Parts: sequence; C-alpha cells; structure tokens
Amino acid sequence: MPLLISDTNIFLDFDAAGLLVKLFSLPHELAVPDLLLEEELREFHQDLIGLGLRQVELEPEAINRLVELARVYTLPSRVDLFRP
Repeated sequence: MPLLISDTNIFLDFDAAGLLVKLFSLPHELAVPDLLLEEELREFHQDLIGLGLRQVELEPEAINRLVELARVYTLPSRVDLFRP
C-alpha cells in the first residue's frame, strides 16, 4: 500500500468538505510528520488517528533542513498574500 505523507492542511480541507472518511478509505496509507501531529492535530483532531492517520518521525537532520529552508523561503505559508 503506498504511503502518502502530507502536511495538516489537506486533512483540514477534507474535514471541512465532509470527505475525511472517503479520504481514509482510499487504498493508501496516510501520514504526517510527528511534529505536525503534536502541534496542529492531536488536540482538536483526534478523529484522524482513529481513521488511520499515522505519524512518521522526523530525524534531527530533516528538522534542521526544514529550519534552513524556512529561513531561505520566507514567502510560502508565512505571508497572507491577500492582506492589504
């Protein structure tokens, strides 16, 4: 079964559309990095774990690389482009 790793937004969008159960019925395993699960999903979206969402552990090197990329690429997901 293919493993799809995502950020949290996809799950929130599918939830808003009422399609979470259909998403988790696809022939794929769905996962998020452990950091995102703990910071963004566990408290208010425990149902995702019950549906089968897996957490994958980010190695320290991967976290360092993410911090490095966030310093270089400040625009994506960090600036509200529609704000005047």
